[in-house]
Amino acid sequence: MLAGFFLLLFITDTVSSEENCSYQDVLNYLNLTKNNDNFFMTRPVNDHRNATKLTLDVLLYAILDMKEKEQVFVPYVWIVKSWQNNYIQWNPDDFCDIRFVNVPTEVMWKPDLTIEEMIEKDKAPPAPYLVIEFNGYVTTINDQVLVSTCRMHIYKFPFDVQVCNLTFKSVIHSDEEISLSHNADSSVVTRVSREMMRTQSEWVFISMVVTDKMINIFGFNQSTIIYTITMKRQSALYIINFILPILFFLCLDLSSFLISEHGGEKLSFKVTVLLAVTVMQLVLNEILPSTSNRIPLIAVYCIGIFALMLLSLLETIVLMYLIEKDNKTEKKKENLNEDFENKQVKTNLHILGEVNKLFLCECGPDSSPDKTPRELLPVAKESALTETRSRRPVSAFHAHFVRIVKSHLSSASARPLHVYTGLCQDLLNPRMSKNSKVLNLRDKINGNEVDLSLCNLTEVPVKELALFPKATVVDLSCNNITSLPPEFCSLTHLVKVDLSKNQLTCLPDDLGNLVNLQHLDLYNNKLTVLPVSFSQLRSLKWLDLKDNPLEPGLAKAAGDCLDEKQCKQCATKVLQHMRAIQDEVDRAREKRLLREKELERKREAKQREREAREKEARKREKAEEKEKRRKEYNAQKAALAAQEQQKKKEEKKKKNGQAADKKVIVKSAPKPQQSFVGLMFKLLLLLLLGFAGVVAACRLTDLQKEAMCVPVNVAVDDSLSWAREQEVVVRQLVLKLSSAFKEFLESAQTSKN
Repeated sequence: MLAGFFLLLFITDTVSSEENCSYQDVLNYLNLTKNNDNFFMTRPVNDHRNATKLTLDVLLYAILDMKEKEQVFVPYVWIVKSWQNNYIQWNPDDFCDIRFVNVPTEVMWKPDLTIEEMIEKDKAPPAPYLVIEFNGYVTTINDQVLVSTCRMHIYKFPFDVQVCNLTFKSVIHSDEEISLSHNADSSVVTRVSREMMRTQSEWVFISMVVTDKMINIFGFNQSTIIYTITMKRQSALYIINFILPILFFLCLDLSSFLISEHGGEKLSFKVTVLLAVTVMQLVLNEILPSTSNRIPLIAVYCIGIFALMLLSLLETIVLMYLIEKDNKTEKKKENLNEDFENKQVKTNLHILGEVNKLFLCECGPDSSPDKTPRELLPVAKESALTETRSRRPVSAFHAHFVRIVKSHLSSASARPLHVYTGLCQDLLNPRMSKNSKVLNLRDKINGNEVDLSLCNLTEVPVKELALFPKATVVDLSCNNITSLPPEFCSLTHLVKVDLSKNQLTCLPDDLGNLVNLQHLDLYNNKLTVLPVSFSQLRSLKWLDLKDNPLEPGLAKAAGDCLDEKQCKQCATKVLQHMRAIQDEVDRAREKRLLREKELERKREAKQREREAREKEARKREKAEEKEKRRKEYNAQKAALAAQEQQKKKEEKKKKNGQAADKKVIVKSAPKPQQSFVGLMFKLLLLLLLGFAGVVAACRLTDLQKEAMCVPVNVAVDDSLSWAREQEVVVRQLVLKLSSAFKEFLESAQTSKN
């Protein structure tokens, strides 16, 4: 009967324990339903004077955005909250070791936490469940996208570091009702956040600092937890897309100083670059907020570059205005010169007419009294107005005289008539004036062409051609030019040059400076070679070298040049030939430089060897000098020892003589031997004491600088160095001597006993 009762009790306990193994049994035990107001209506404490301790931990999962213009910080965070509910508690042993249960969030009281910096409510739904533990702790985990305000410090943009706060506090509860705290410290939160970080946008997460703070609002104390997030901007993209392009625009603006001032290309280029910088400033204005307390450094950088470019633009405008004003002044001067020349021509016509009259009246050899001066006046007028060879037929003397008068008129201003009366004597010895031809380039220019052919020139008017940079085509054919001056290579604006049918024997070495030269005619000259710099004429498209005594290789490359196609081929082949020569010259120069460097290295090596030999010789001399001093010192020491020994012998002889006079005879042999050994020991000890005194005086007193102490100091230094080298040997010797001395004493003691 009793056994049946215990069996029934065991079966009942087993059934009851099996029935309490579900989560619903726990909820039924706690009476946790949606209709139970005890769990979600009020703060879950047994005594309202007890504060609910809320533990809060925040982990940064991602930095989604940072809007500088609106000063908004958008992070993605995980928020873990845990607090104590005094109405919840059970024994896990009664429910199959169930320690926690997940329940809907609606059935439990939750703290009313808010974030002060939050400006937009999170649109994502909260977590539907929370966790309750057997000891009464309730835990909820939410992930939120926070849109919070953050005061940006953009003074060092884009190298700025931003600090944003997330302040958690209760909406209506004071610190006496809800007390906030955190489990993880700043280092743990920072480390875990770095491990969990998924994206950081253009920012680099640095740290997250957790601080507790008590605030007072209208006498109402509240507990708060502040999470301070520190992050640094990644500036590489801004440097590449913003800072460097503006710097490149400045370099372009500075390079515009190389553009010619004539025309409006330079001005339009500068305005375009300035507009590009303005666009970059508009882009910067869209990024940065307008409420910054300090002007950002990047804005100062943009304004500085903008100001420099503006000054450059103003300088160009002023310079173009001055050039235009100067051109107007030159035009006025030209008009005045033309008026003056017209007046001069009229005056010269009058003078020629009067001279014609004078010639016919006084010194005309072919004059006839039938012709009146009025009839000959048209002849003088025609000869003064036209410089062609087709003049009205007059006598040779008369025509020569008119030319002499014209040369006088062209070389100076109009003179009185009596000056030309002496010109009649020139008819007996006719000659031409040296300045009978005056070259005027302005009359030779037609558009961009200058025609100086058939002018009997012996040299190129480089200075005059340099005054007309727009004249890119120059015709110098059919003259007597033997060489081109070096200044000719500075006319880099030339595009086409005709030097055919001259007497050129060589071209200047810097001919390659004519980088714009496309057409070069050297037909019928005396050229044998071309300068090496000819290979630098990369724009050359047409070349004629016919009828020149060229060297065979160059003549083969030049060809015949009988038509346009062959002249173009000549330019290409000659350039290739000259480039090959240029390469050979460069290689030869490199070889020469290598040889010079090798010789320089050899000279340096010989110099080093000579210095090493000299150093070794000086070292040997010092060693020999040192050895010499040591020998001298040893000789002096030996001499002193010999003198001491001689004195001792003399003293010994005196003592022996006195003993012989007193008839004191020592018969035993051991006694004289013992006295001699003791005497030698005493002398040696005396010598050692004397030497120690000398060494001490030479080492420790002012006598160490004297000449007599120099060998002593040298000997002591050598002895010390030798002793250091022989330290082990000396120790062994000392040990052997000490042991031998001990044995000697022991044997002496035993012999006495």
